[in-house]
Amino acid sequence: MKTITLIQRLRTGFGALCVIAILCGAAVAWQGWTSVQKQFAAVRLRGNAMAAAERMHVATLQRGEALLGLLLDPANQDERRKKFRADEDLTRVISELRGLLSEQRETLAALEAISDQDATKLNVLEAKVLALAPTEPAQARLEYTTHYLEARRKQEQLLVEFLRRVERLGTAELDWHPIALSAAVAVLALAAFGALLARRTEVALANSLQALWQGVDRLRSGVLEEPIQLAERNECTVLAESLNRLGTEMAELATQLRQSGGEVLTTNSSLSAALGAGKQSLAEMESLASGLGSSARRVLNTSAELSRTVQSVAIVADQTAMLTDSSRTGLLRMGDTMQAIHHAADGINAKLGILNEKAATISQVITTMAKVADQTNLLSLNAAIEAEKAGEYGRGFAVVATEIQRLADQTAVAAEDIEQMVREMQGAVTAGVMGMDKFAEEVRHGVSDVQQVSGQLDHVLQQVQGITPQIESVHTTMRAHTESARQISESATKFGDFSRASTDSQRRAWGAVEEFETAARRMQARSARFKLKT
Repeated sequence: MKTITLIQRLRTGFGALCVIAILCGAAVAWQGWTSVQKQFAAVRLRGNAMAAAERMHVATLQRGEALLGLLLDPANQDERRKKFRADEDLTRVISELRGLLSEQRETLAALEAISDQDATKLNVLEAKVLALAPTEPAQARLEYTTHYLEARRKQEQLLVEFLRRVERLGTAELDWHPIALSAAVAVLALAAFGALLARRTEVALANSLQALWQGVDRLRSGVLEEPIQLAERNECTVLAESLNRLGTEMAELATQLRQSGGEVLTTNSSLSAALGAGKQSLAEMESLASGLGSSARRVLNTSAELSRTVQSVAIVADQTAMLTDSSRTGLLRMGDTMQAIHHAADGINAKLGILNEKAATISQVITTMAKVADQTNLLSLNAAIEAEKAGEYGRGFAVVATEIQRLADQTAVAAEDIEQMVREMQGAVTAGVMGMDKFAEEVRHGVSDVQQVSGQLDHVLQQVQGITPQIESVHTTMRAHTESARQISESATKFGDFSRASTDSQRRAWGAVEEFETAARRMQARSARFKLKT
C-alpha cells in the first residue's frame, strides 16, 4: 500500500503551482520592465532632441540678426563676430543631433534636409549679400529681400517639420502585446498544472471515499464484523480504521443488548405490579388534600376581607379624629379672630367719633373764615370809596383795595367749598359709625355660634378617641386570625401540592415503566437485525 497522504499531495502540488507562478510572474515583469525602459529611453531622446532643436533655432535666428546688422553696417565687427559664433553653434548642434538621431531615420532625414538647405542655399546667399554690402548696398538689400528671405522661410518650414518629428519621438503607446502574451501563457500553464493536480487528487479521494461508503453501507445493513480495505494509505485510512473499530464495538454492544433485553423486561414486570398497588392510595390522598385546601382558602379569604374592613374602619376613625381636632382648632382660631375684629370695630367707632368732632371744629373755623372774608370785603369797599374821594392820590389805594376784594372773594368761595366737603365727610363718618355698629353686632353673634360649635366638636372628638382603641384591638385580633388562616392555607396548599406531586410522580413512573418496556422490546428488535458471528 502506497503511503501518500492527501495533505502531502496538495502541499506538493500547491508548492509547484507557487514556483510556476513566481517564474511566470518574473518573466512577465521582465518583459514589462524592458518595454518601460525602452519607453523611458525614447522620452529622454525626445527631451534631448527638443533641447538641441531649440538651440539650432536660436542659432539660426542669431545668424539672421547678425547678417541684417552687417547689411546695414558692413564694417561692424561685433555683428561679424556674432555671425561667426552663430555659424559655429549651428554646426555643433547639427552634429550633436546627428549623434542623437542616428537610429531615427525619418527624423534624421529631416535634419539632413535642414543641413543641406543651410549649406547649399543660405550660406551661398549670405556670402553674396556680405560681398555686395560694402560696395553695392542697394544690390545687397535687393538680394537679401528677394532671395535670402525666401531661403530663410524655406529653412523655417524645414525646421518646423523637424520639430514636429522630434515631438513625436517617445509618444508611442507602450506595447503591451508581449506582456499580455507572457501573462496568458503563465495563466494557461498554471491552469493546466492545477487541473492535473485536481484530477489526481480527485481520483485518489474518490477511490478512498468509495471504499468508505461501501464500508458504511455494510455497517448500516447490519454487517458489523467485515473490515474496510483501502488501496492507498492517506487521511481516509484513519477514518476507515475508526469505522472498523466502531463495527467491532457495535458488535459487542449488540450482543450485550440481546442479553440485557430479557433482564429489562423481567424487572419492568415487577415494577409495574408495585406501582399498581400504590395508585389507589395516592388517588384518595389527592382528593382529601383538594377538599382541605378549598376550605382553608375560604377561611383565609374571609379573614383577610374582615381584617381589611376593620383596618378601613380604624383608618376612617383616625381620620375623623384628626379632622375633628383640626376643625376645633380652626374654630378656636376663628373665634379669636372674630373677637379681635370686634375690638377693632369698637376702636374704629371711637376713631370715627373723634373724626366727627374734628369735622365740627373745622366747620366752626370755616364759619369764622367766612365772616373774616365778609369783613375784609367791606373794608376793601370802604378803601375803594376813600380812594375815589382822594382822586389822583388815592389811585394806588384803589388798586390795593381791588386786590384785597378779589382775595376776600376767593377766600369766601374756598370757605364754602371746604364747608361743603366737611358736611360730606360728617355724613360719611355718620354712615360708617352706623355700619360698624351693625358689623360689631354680627361679629358678637358669630363668636357665640363658634363657641357653641366648638363645644359640640369637643364632644364628638371625645367619643371618637374613646372608640379608636377598641377598633385597634379588634384589628390586632383579626390580623392574628388572618395569619393563622394563612398558615393553615399554606399547609393545606403544600399538602395538596405534595399529593399532586406524588400522583404526578406515580403517573410519570407508570409512563416511564411503559416506555421502558417499549424501549426494551425495541432494543431487542433492533439488536436482532445485526448479523453477528456465533
